[in-house]
Amino acid sequence: NEILNKSAHLFKRNHPNCHVVAINWGPWDSGMVSPELKKAFAERNIETIPLETGAQMLVSELEHKNQPTTQVVIGSPLVYTPGALNPELKSFRIQRQLTLAANPFLSDHVIAGKPVLPATCAFSWIANSCEQLYPGYKFFSCQNFKVLKGIIFDGQQANEYTLDLVETSKSDDHEIEFQAKVWSKNADKIRYNFSANIKLRKQIPVAPTYELFNPERTNPDISTSFYQNGASSLFHGSAFQGVESVLNISPETITIDCLVPQVEATKQGQFPVQTFNPYIVDVQIHALWIWSQYYHQVGCLPSEINDFEQFAELPFGEKLYISCEVKSRTNSAMVVNVITHDAQGKIYTRMMDARGIVLPQQLEKI
Repeated sequence: NEILNKSAHLFKRNHPNCHVVAINWGPWDSGMVSPELKKAFAERNIETIPLETGAQMLVSELEHKNQPTTQVVIGSPLVYTPGALNPELKSFRIQRQLTLAANPFLSDHVIAGKPVLPATCAFSWIANSCEQLYPGYKFFSCQNFKVLKGIIFDGQQANEYTLDLVETSKSDDHEIEFQAKVWSKNADKIRYNFSANIKLRKQIPVAPTYELFNPERTNPDISTSFYQNGASSLFHGSAFQGVESVLNISPETITIDCLVPQVEATKQGQFPVQTFNPYIVDVQIHALWIWSQYYHQVGCLPSEINDFEQFAELPFGEKLYISCEVKSRTNSAMVVNVITHDAQGKIYTRMMDARGIVLPQQLEKI
């Protein structure tokens, strides 16, 4: 089985447009599964797969919508309990090819006529990869996330991108820290694209409450056509749209509410939602743009996050509130705190000392 799994991944890597899938089946309710064996499975809480259900699952895996998925396990779920951590600090190298065809959401993130990989998607690649190395551990926080050289799909991008992960600490079997860098080589020149320090935890801390939430709706004079409505509006397409209204705004703060519809799995491409949701986190940062346009008539794009914590997974299709605190601003940059929470102030994510680059000209001229 493992030889077949590796063969499937190798064939998919060499032929990325080909649909390749290795299905690791649990026991079917037929064939070699005798009544005695079925009883033994039941004693171990292992359910057999009914013939009709198994056939439907096979057809589903062969459908085009599941083309990006190379390896699956089908059977009764197993509750995984992480064992003791190996104290040895390891390093990993993960390489992938990024294409427009494999990532349909990129058509919703176009700057100056060119699709650009959202910084939050690079963030998700790093966080997801760390989680996949340690089942049972979940992404909790990130420090010093930086956009070093964004990935622009202009025909000159690299053929392959590399994620290097280096473990920096493991503590008491409950926390693992990584240093991460995404880089690429083009025309024999190495370019570093993104860097971050990631922390996984076995148990995520209880979500705190944002005590400064201002729910007052002052109806500021701001157009509710937030997206693709002229040069001053946000440029994002449907996968990254979610701002519904601005509750209040001042020189120091802005409060918005948002609801991000479900992004179909096929549209998420190589950047699926796991614990971290790059599509909703991107929408959180739209508060910077709206505030900057309101007071200074310029746009603003994220470049660094000093500290990011996630206490609960961000849900599609539910109302969220985003409270943004403006800490400083110059003609070239602004620094903010962005807190996403529910109507009672319970925090989903907390982004502290996030830096945005102020754009000195209209977006279509960049």
